[in-house]
Amino acid sequence: MKLFIGVHKSDGWKLCLWRFFSNLTSPFRIFFASIERLFIWFPVIWKDRDWDYHYLYEVLKKKIELMSNFEKKYAWAGKAEEVAKQMDEAVRLIDKVNDDCIEEALEPFYKVYPNFESEMLFEDSKDNPKFKTINFKYDSEEQEKLYHECISKSDEIRERYKKQLFKLLKDKIDWWWD
Repeated sequence: MKLFIGVHKSDGWKLCLWRFFSNLTSPFRIFFASIERLFIWFPVIWKDRDWDYHYLYEVLKKKIELMSNFEKKYAWAGKAEEVAKQMDEAVRLIDKVNDDCIEEALEPFYKVYPNFESEMLFEDSKDNPKFKTINFKYDSEEQEKLYHECISKSDEIRERYKKQLFKLLKDKIDWWWD
């Protein structure tokens, strides 16, 4: 007769002894694991501020990174590798959402003008003489027009990454633990 799957009744005393010591040491292990988590999270919390969405994404990113590392290191389910890849994709998308996407938006501009170097011109502000207005020097009107078109697309690119991120989370987050 078996007491538990894979445990013969002659081995029952070993299981009982293991459970006894496990329950005895459990509060200590939980305490020290919690202290370890404080050290892991401290750098993220230290930089946290309430005035911008950026920090919310940083907290979400850290949590998903930790869960991905857990899946890679400890998970034994058949889908663990796939889940870790999806979590890593979520982290990549969070980085894209937290970026202003200007460099990516300017790629078409730099294909046309590969040697462009922005030269800033500081002029007195018309609204307030205490401030300066920053303008860029362009070689032509076409160059300026393309530059501004590309810059205006950065918000669209960021929104596309945000949609991908939240679709991934909506579709997969519950599946990661089932």
